[in-house]
Amino acid sequence: MIKLPKTKIYNSTDKIDEHLDVIYQLKSDFGKVDKDVMINLLDTIDSWKDCICELELEIKSIQSLDYELKIDNIEEELIIY
Repeated sequence: MIKLPKTKIYNSTDKIDEHLDVIYQLKSDFGKVDKDVMINLLDTIDSWKDCICELELEIKSIQSLDYELKIDNIEEELIIY
């Protein structure tokens, strides 16, 4: 089976959402783990932020991309990771 870039992006995005949700659900247990684990998580979050900024810049640099924020009249649940 050939995976197109579009499919890879969708699948990767779904996996990231799933794993971030797991970490988010564990937020009540943050006080129960070692300080080293929390420091490692903070370092990892910083690297995610850097990566996201780079991806955002790369995507926005595509000249033919006409991006507009989708605004629907549909009520959606806000999930904060």
